[in-house]
Amino acid sequence: MNIGDLFTAYTGSPEWRRLSYASQRAYAHGLDYWKPYHKIDLVDAFSPLMILRDQLWDDRPGMAGMFLSSSSVMFSYAVRRRWMPINPVKGVERPKMGQYKKWSDKAISDFLDSSPPKHLELAVLMGLCTAQRLGDIVRAKWDDIDMVRCVWQVTQSKTCTKVRV
Repeated sequence: MNIGDLFTAYTGSPEWRRLSYASQRAYAHGLDYWKPYHKIDLVDAFSPLMILRDQLWDDRPGMAGMFLSSSSVMFSYAVRRRWMPINPVKGVERPKMGQYKKWSDKAISDFLDSSPPKHLELAVLMGLCTAQRLGDIVRAKWDDIDMVRCVWQVTQSKTCTKVRV
């Protein structure tokens, strides 16, 4: 079996279908880097894995991490089916990622005092007041907000969980 066969099997599997749409998009983007190597046999996957990781490491560390994460899930799928003996991603070093820096009270105040466009002000306030993910805030619709009860009905993109905020 080669990497292309594995890609086709995994992206057609029940495990893939159970992922949220957002996770499928992110994983597919990471797995796209394998396309030039689809004819490579699964047992020979380690060398192209390291080549791809190294190409992404310096300029796109976030994508290098996504590539490794999505590849690990795909290869774990193959290991569970006994198509390969081990997951080649296991133990591979990942780039260190920074964390989002929390806005200070002064930065929040300066932003709000600067008279930003109303849609940006609303997005920032929704983030500060609800602690929801950026993508969920951006996808919010007016119909999701009950202004009388002050409740936002959101379906979280990562977990597909419906939450009342």
